[in-house]
Formats: sequence, structure tokens, C-alpha cells
Amino acid sequence: MDLEFYPFYADDDRLYFRFLSVSPERTIRKAIIFTPLSAHRIFNLALVDVLPDGSFCDQTISNNGDLEKIMATVIQCVAQFFECYTQADIYLQANTPAKNRLYRIIISRELSRIKKYYEIYGINDSVTEPFQTGREYHHYIIKLRGI
Repeated sequence: MDLEFYPFYADDDRLYFRFLSVSPERTIRKAIIFTPLSAHRIFNLALVDVLPDGSFCDQTISNNGDLEKIMATVIQCVAQFFECYTQADIYLQANTPAKNRLYRIIISRELSRIKKYYEIYGINDSVTEPFQTGREYHHYIIKLRGI
């Protein structure tokens, strides 16, 4: 994918990635954390701010003017995660309706590019279906497309 993204650093397990969100006003430390949810190869993806004390916060709305570059960085980190965990599923759930809407918009916009590499599913209640633009979902599942 040819979107501009931030340089990032990954741990050896490819479960923790860190990068800096940079604007003329400020620099924000960010992290992408993949946490196993079960023995069934499902990992939660969390995009968080790293606070000065080293703790994480997923509640802040940074508004640093670089959303597209941040999302492109997330896509790059997902690709590196899947290099190590080819059979894994990534679970994605926003913690606010506004962030969920944002995720849906970004997935819809990038679907034609990313569907070559990934299968994206939307979940409502207990119904899981291939992601469809124009539909609202509560959660998302991302899988590496079989080659």
C-alpha cells in the first residue's frame, strides 16, 4: 500500500508497536498493542496514547491533524503482525460510537486496497458477515487472506 505512514518500532514478538504522531503543535507517543483474547488465535488490536508515566490511554482524542497517516501506520503494523501470526484473527472494537463510525469509514474507503490482502468481517450482536460498505457494525474481524 502506498499511503504515507510513520516510522515505527516493533518488539520481537510483533505484539507491541510504537511510533510518534507529529504535528507543528505537538508530538504524541502512540502504541499499537495486540493482546491475545483466547486460545483460538484471536488478538485484540488497541491503538493507544502512551502517557508520560508510560501508561496507556485509549480514551483520548488527539486531533493532531494526522489521522490518515496514523491509520496508514496501523495498516503497516497489521501487516507485520500477520507476518508472524498468519493464522490469527484480529478483533477490533471502538470504545465510542464516534470512533466506531471512524473505523467504518476508513475500512469502507480502503476496502478496495486492503481486500487483496485481508478478509474483513463486521459483527452485530452474534451475526458475523463479510464487511459491507453502508452497514453499521459493532466489532470487526480482520484475517489474512489465504494465498
